[in-house]
Amino acid sequence: MIENEYAEDTRKRVIAFTDTNGGCVYVGIDNHGTPIGVKDTDDCQLIISSSLGAAVRSDVTVLIDMKVVDVDGKNVVRIDVQRSTAKPYSLT
Repeated sequence: MIENEYAEDTRKRVIAFTDTNGGCVYVGIDNHGTPIGVKDTDDCQLIISSSLGAAVRSDVTVLIDMKVVDVDGKNVVRIDVQRSTAKPYSLT
């Protein structure tokens, strides 16, 4: 999954991956697959982590790993999402 900036949909995408087979969400890549980067990667990761912790009924943060990766010279946040065995997850 690709996101060009953090949005409400990021939470839904993460939950969908935990409830299925896992996957990755990229923040800083546009809908055409072109890296546009994230200006403040630390802030982006903090917003995502806080939002997921506050908006999801069970602690989904234990199932994600966020890291900053370089894609064509742009900083992109990659969210690796593990499949959960304690399904389903849902928004509060």
